[in-house]
Order: sequence, then structure tokens, then C-alpha cells
Amino acid sequence: MSKSIAFVVGSKIQWENFVSICPSLVKVGYEVHFVLLDNYDAPSYYKTTHVNGGIKFKYTVLEKPPINTVLAILFKRRFFIRFLPLFSLRRAWMKWLKNNKPILVVFGVDHTIINSYMIYVCKQYGIKTAVLQDAYIPPRILDVKLWKDLLDRFRIHFNCYLPYTPSPFKSGAKFIGFIGSEAKKCMELRLSKYSKIRVVGSPRLEAFAERYRHVNDILRTSVNSHNRQKDKIVFIQTNFDYVSIQLEYQQQMALIWLCEIIQSMNWQENLFVELILHTGTRNIGEYKEIQKRFKDMIELSEGGINSSSIKRCHFCFSFGSTGLLDFIYAGVRCGVLRSPEIRKPIPTGLLKFGLPHIQSKDQLTNFLSKELDFANNISANYTLKSKIANFTPNWNAIDETTNWILSLIE
Repeated sequence: MSKSIAFVVGSKIQWENFVSICPSLVKVGYEVHFVLLDNYDAPSYYKTTHVNGGIKFKYTVLEKPPINTVLAILFKRRFFIRFLPLFSLRRAWMKWLKNNKPILVVFGVDHTIINSYMIYVCKQYGIKTAVLQDAYIPPRILDVKLWKDLLDRFRIHFNCYLPYTPSPFKSGAKFIGFIGSEAKKCMELRLSKYSKIRVVGSPRLEAFAERYRHVNDILRTSVNSHNRQKDKIVFIQTNFDYVSIQLEYQQQMALIWLCEIIQSMNWQENLFVELILHTGTRNIGEYKEIQKRFKDMIELSEGGINSSSIKRCHFCFSFGSTGLLDFIYAGVRCGVLRSPEIRKPIPTGLLKFGLPHIQSKDQLTNFLSKELDFANNISANYTLKSKIANFTPNWNAIDETTNWILSLIE
């Protein structure tokens, strides 16, 4: 019997979630294989065969052939272009499954065209599939409209592939691991007939919190040197482009507003805005145009959040990205931005976290002008942890998730 477990990776967050639990799986005799969706879904930047003390993993970059020019023209619209990879995915994925014969395939998300189709193919081959929730999903997104809920149920019951993006956790995966009880409560009644669900926590956030456990002492003893290293304000982009043009427009307005306010404040030191682009964004050109407007003030950053960004960051803002969590755990002051020019802003799940909701010039200038008391700031941010949905990164999520994975195959 094969003892191979495959993890399908479409983003840095998913990589970090999976890699936290893989050493334990390897130690008990399982072969771990990463399937990187670099050319299908979102780029995966950690192409390495060893992590965590030299433990080796296999990985495959699931590459696709060039798209036919005629098809590319026919599918030029943003919505339809997401279907293009399916023309080449089936052959590549079936070949990989046949050659590697995994007993379980674990996905970071299932509500994309690519991932849901891969789950469909796995079920055709009788291969177990699981989804490990990678990030916070607001209940309003989980609480889908009736017509889509019926389509999802039809799709799961008959294991058929319908050409639309399913609701989160409604692709038909047999097992689902949730970050916290909030998502479980939203989905339990709808999923109980089709999937086995369990709350396992967030391995990525537990590992991250552990690395920053000593941040309080470090900042207390090196406030001056720490200040001198800071030269940026971070804005984390959310991949709204394929979901809602209106959401994407409001996000870009928030970024432009932030840059305009910073310019008007005439900071003595040279500060710039680091725009951390979502790994799955397909509209980078629009952000490059914003970058040109502000010349050297904006730095575009691809590849996800890294420790350098956190260490050099004065403040961190977003319109809707849960990437703010990393900065919160590291003691950085964070806020949710809404441009005052947007009269009817669309709310996002971040507002549940208890973060400052900044939507006026006075609010933003006061936030930026306030002297940063590192010790008090860390204390305040740690208080926020109880409001951050219920990720509960302080519990033993790594062991919980590992035991969950093993229970599915043993």
C-alpha cells in the first residue's frame, strides 16, 4: 500500500501551513510530496526539497503547456480566462496521480476552478481528498445564496464537475479541517451529509506566533536600533480582481488615499509604501500604473509576506487581507483602510478582528503621527488575539492537524 501524501500548494500561506506539519508525517514513515501550482492557480515560491532540519520532501511543479492563441482570444474576459487552464490540467493531473499513487491529497482551498477540478479528478480515481482551511473566510461568504447552495449540493452528490467557482468547502472533498469553530458552525449542517469536518487550528499561525514569542523582550531592549531600521509603511493587497470589480476599485482607492496622506504630511525621513501583492493577482498592471503616479514612493513586492517587511515596517494597512495577522503577532500597529471618497464602502471580514477602522483624514493622520510605544503596542495587539475570528494560534494546532491527517489514512 502506498504511503504517499500529496499537498497541493497554490500560495505561500498554504505552503507554510503544510510544511509545519510535514516533519511529523515523515517521522512516522509517510512520504510527503508537494504539488506546486505555479502556472495554474497562484505562484509557489518555495521550491525546495528540504526544510526543518534537513527533512527531505518531494515536489512537482505542475506545469501547463502554452494556451492556444485562438482560445486566449475567445476567453479574453477576466471571468472566463480562469477556465483556460482546465484544457491542459486534466492530462497533467491524471498523469501525476497515476505515477505517484497518493493515498491522500490535501488542498489549501477548494473554492477555485483549478482546485475544485483536481478534487473532482481525485474522486474519479477513488483517492481520498481533504481541505485544510488556509485563512479566514467571513461568514457572509460562507452563507451563500440558495441557488448556489443547491448547485453545490448537486455537484457533491453526483460528483460531477460544473463550470463555475464553488462555494468554500463545497467542492466535494471528503474531509475538511477548519481553523476555528466559526467556519464549522456556518458549514456543519450543509456539509454533514457529504464531508467529515473537524476543527484543527492553523499550523502556520502557531509556527509564526512561536517565532515571535520573544518579540516583547527584543523590542524593549533595542527600541532605538529598531526605530532606525524602519523605513516603510506596508499595504497588503487582497486578490479581489476575480471576485468583484467594485471591491478591487475600492481597494485601489484606499492605497491611493494612503499615499496622498503620507505625501501631505511631509515626513522628515524618507518613507515609502511597500505594496505586498497577493500571489494570485492577475491585475498587477493596474498597480504599476498607481506606482507610476507616485513615482518612487511605492515599492511593489511579490512573493508574499517576509520577515524583512515586518522588521522594517512602521505601520501596516489593508483593505481586506488577513495577512495583517502576521504583523499583529510581531507587534506592528495595523489598521483597515477605507477611502473617504467611497461613499458606500463594502465591508470585509477584517472588521470583526477589532482593528482600527480608518476612514477619514483625521483618523489616518492621527494614526500615522502617534508615537509608537512598542511595549504598550504589543500588549494591545495581544489583546486583539481574542477577536481575531478564532484562529487560536496559541493552542497545539500543529499536533492537532497532524493527528487529523493521520486519522484519515490509518
